[in-house]
Amino acid sequence: MVALAGCRDRPTRAASRASSQPAAAAAQAPAGAVAAPCVAGLAWWQGATTPADSAQITAVDTVLVPPLEARPTAVCRVRVWLPHGMGEDQPAWGGSDDSVPPALQRSGADWRRLYQYDADGPDGSRSGYQRGPTRCTVAQGWDGGDDSDSTYVAEAWYRQELTCWAAP
Repeated sequence: MVALAGCRDRPTRAASRASSQPAAAAAQAPAGAVAAPCVAGLAWWQGATTPADSAQITAVDTVLVPPLEARPTAVCRVRVWLPHGMGEDQPAWGGSDDSVPPALQRSGADWRRLYQYDADGPDGSRSGYQRGPTRCTVAQGWDGGDDSDSTYVAEAWYRQELTCWAAP
């Protein structure tokens, strides 16, 4: 995954708000309530990481087919890549079974869990949430190891992707 970081007076981090679609599609970029969780998520990750984390954080507006949806939709997306994983001194992303991730908590209250979006496996998970007209998914990934090889040492990397769009 290639990513640029949001700026916060750190020389190794630079902001990126881009669209991977043509100008007509970019005009459909999410705004207001839909963009708020991505803005809050970007700010949360900038505050939760340090230069020592080598975090790569990207915020992008684009058009795609969100999970479990049928049509292309304007979405905002925040991608986080921590090549050395989550440190013990870092705040947890907030991914217990029923908690709302801090990236969403920071954008306001009243998020409800959408269990139809949930997926969990040895190398990652995805959770869905909705508040008013805004729907978001939080996907995480990590090296879950190799159950068939007792000598395998899992790598410490961690990734997270917050994607938000207007609910149909």
